[in-house]
Amino acid sequence: MPGPASGREQTFSILTGGQLASAVLHLPAGGGPHPAVLCLHGLAGVKSFYIVLARRLAEAGVACLRLDFRGCGDSAGSLEDLTLETQTEDAAMAFKALRGRPDIRYDGIGLLGFSMGGAVASLMAARLEASCLGLWAPLLKLSKYVSRSSPAWTPLEGGRMLLWEGHVAGPGLFESCERHQPLPQAEAYPGPLLLAHGEADLSVPVADSRLLQAARESAGLPVEAHYYPASGHLFEAPAERALLYQATTAFFTRHLLGSHAP
Repeated sequence: MPGPASGREQTFSILTGGQLASAVLHLPAGGGPHPAVLCLHGLAGVKSFYIVLARRLAEAGVACLRLDFRGCGDSAGSLEDLTLETQTEDAAMAFKALRGRPDIRYDGIGLLGFSMGGAVASLMAARLEASCLGLWAPLLKLSKYVSRSSPAWTPLEGGRMLLWEGHVAGPGLFESCERHQPLPQAEAYPGPLLLAHGEADLSVPVADSRLLQAARESAGLPVEAHYYPASGHLFEAPAERALLYQATTAFFTRHLLGSHAP
């Protein structure tokens, strides 16, 4: 596993919605300014999901900001208050924080989102003028969250839902899913887009990523897709996860470093 010796890792907080969201910034060696990638985790996830990738990106010359959404990980707030709107606000404030740093290139910031973080990234990429967009097993259709139809979830009082491993989502999450459609946003995003999905994913259908790939190819929009036959939702197969890190690092260095490469 790559270590932090080749760069620097800084922990700090971002003020968003009147609360503090926890983040870790991985900086490459040298003074910069560096391009950067903002990484958005999935529902009830944490920023450590991206630590290996972040260190690899920093070694390759691309800064990486790992963010805990409010209500998750080390950030303030409760998961029961999390909605798509709180997540998009957190992403916007983290993106703004990156753009305000003298050691980060204002015009060279990409987005990467996993699962529901992929939905947030899809909704925000064009709005934030992200230079490129990466989506890992993205939640592009929110019908399961609109209908609250998963048999693995347990209804609780007050419209809350017990999801998994003791995580409880509030009614606001499901209501917010009725207001947003990530798939058309991802289809229309004008910049380079990376897609990665495990073919054994039982949480988010790989068919949704293939649909996005086909739509972008038909529209003549740039898309690079990687499918992993032995992997489920979390890219569990070690060999395929290594390929995922390799492909993602190559994608962001190619599109963010470009002519700025040393």
